[in-house]
Amino acid sequence: MGSESRKKFLPLDPVTFSNESKAVIDFIADYYENVEKYPVQSTIEPGYLSAMLPDSAPYFPEPLQDILEDRWRLAWRTCEAAVCVLATARDKALKELGGWENITKLVVYASDQTYFTFQKAAKLVGIPPSNFRLIETFFSIEFLLSPEKLRFAIEEDIKSSLVPLFLCATIGTTPSGAVAPIAELGKVAMGFKLWLHIDAAYEEVAVFAPSSAIILMEWSLLTPSA
Repeated sequence: MGSESRKKFLPLDPVTFSNESKAVIDFIADYYENVEKYPVQSTIEPGYLSAMLPDSAPYFPEPLQDILEDRWRLAWRTCEAAVCVLATARDKALKELGGWENITKLVVYASDQTYFTFQKAAKLVGIPPSNFRLIETFFSIEFLLSPEKLRFAIEEDIKSSLVPLFLCATIGTTPSGAVAPIAELGKVAMGFKLWLHIDAAYEEVAVFAPSSAIILMEWSLLTPSA
């Protein structure tokens, strides 16, 4: 890093931190105060985000206002993506099971650290709330989703004549930043033929960093060799 770069890359000072923290709180408060004014459905076109992405991640911090504006554009996509992937998994399973009357048998799995959007999305596609398994995590194992606990939950549901459908594994959970053991969870999902969805959450920026090789390596373990 050259001297010019060092001059531009300044740490966050306490005054800026305080002001921007207040701006975020105001942003949230304004949303709740005016929630009735916002559209229920997204008004953006599919594929719009690809054209907006830069060629590389920014080296210097962006203004908070730009980040908050991006949040409005991305928030809709999170829920829509969850609904779409769950609906696709649901339709495939119901076709194999023989009809919609079997929807009450389908079960979705996630950790208790998973972003709440997936619970809402499961309801929207018709999965009974009682069939959404939030597997408990603990501080002692860094709030990771345990493959052993997942396997036990799946086996218990099968004994109850339910149909394991979908697993959401999160890389960087919103509450704790926990990174799921993708390779191990993937093997469990493959063994029981679950639909495996990997939610980036807080770690979506990791793909821009050299350390992302660890995550990509775990994912490669699930990919059959040629």
